[in-house]
Parts: sequence; structure tokens; C-alpha cells
Amino acid sequence: PLPLIEWILTILISIWIFITAIQLMSFKFFNIPGVYYKRTQFPNALKMFEEAMQILNRLNLSNEPITETIKENIEFLKKELEKEE
Repeated sequence: PLPLIEWILTILISIWIFITAIQLMSFKFFNIPGVYYKRTQFPNALKMFEEAMQILNRLNLSNEPITETIKENIEFLKKELEKEE
């Protein structure tokens, strides 16, 4: 029974690696921004990013790299929400 369990685990791990590789390739080649949020979550995400921006501004961290990333995320979400309207 032991080799059978090992073979089953090996097959499952191989399938998991294959599926992960396909997902990573599709996101890399298609460069989908905002993949962590579904379209229905965009308004909530926009609100959270704007709140984070306000906090960073209050802490005088407006020149930090994270601020630029948050600004880019806000711009992207606003553009996507405008497309839907």
C-alpha cells in the first residue's frame, strides 16, 4: 500500500504544479492588472486604496514607493469603473 500512496501524492503534486504554472503563464503573458480583485469587488478595493492613501498622507509618507503603487491602483480601478458605466 505504501507505493500506491506515494504514487497518488506524486500525481497530485504534479497536477498542482501544472495548474499553477498555467495560471502564472496566463497572468504573465496577458499582464492582467488587479488580478487579486474580482470586478464586483472594484468599488470596495477603490475605497480601501483611497483610505490607505489618506493614512499615508497623514503620516507624511507621500514620497514612498508604496504611495506610487497605491496611486497606480487607484487610477486603474477608476478607469475600469468608468468603462463599466
